[in-house]
Amino acid sequence: MAITLNGGTGVITGVAVGGLPDGIVDADMIASGVAGKVLQVLNAVKTDTSSINSTTYADISGLSLTITPSATTSKILFTMNVSAGGAADANHIHFNMVRGSTNILVGDTAGSRSCSTTFVNTQGAGQQITATATYLDSPNTTSATTYKIQWKNNGSAANYVNRSTRDNNASDHDGRITSQITLMEIGA
Repeated sequence: MAITLNGGTGVITGVAVGGLPDGIVDADMIASGVAGKVLQVLNAVKTDTSSINSTTYADISGLSLTITPSATTSKILFTMNVSAGGAADANHIHFNMVRGSTNILVGDTAGSRSCSTTFVNTQGAGQQITATATYLDSPNTTSATTYKIQWKNNGSAANYVNRSTRDNNASDHDGRITSQITLMEIGA
């Protein structure tokens, strides 16, 4: 079929799917009518280990992503799965979801209780627990925005990501596992 341009209406006919050259359709042309559709996906997987020995929040290396939303009305679906090993029985490890330097999903303040997105309570030096959370954020920007996971512990002994505290070199227990974060831009 021949490609035809109607000079009066500006309508083009006869173009096959994939028949337009790269760059001819930009984000502004597709932004309307894409509500609820995934516009982009980013993922970071951490396979190495990290440790913390602090009662104040710190970034977890390798669990940070920067996304540039295509519209100010876009939402960012942020998911985390972080595997942690605690230093002792009944040891709490707290995690926060963070946009830039702002905690975006934490519990309400109540007395001297720690406010966090989620936490794990380990029951022994060989145990690893995965902390998970999902949050639909509204950053209201088209600027590059960094999302990350921060953590802290409630005691003086070290805690770990992707390994147990005991970390025995044996094939039947104390394995090494992974953690990850995912960002999805959802059209408004």
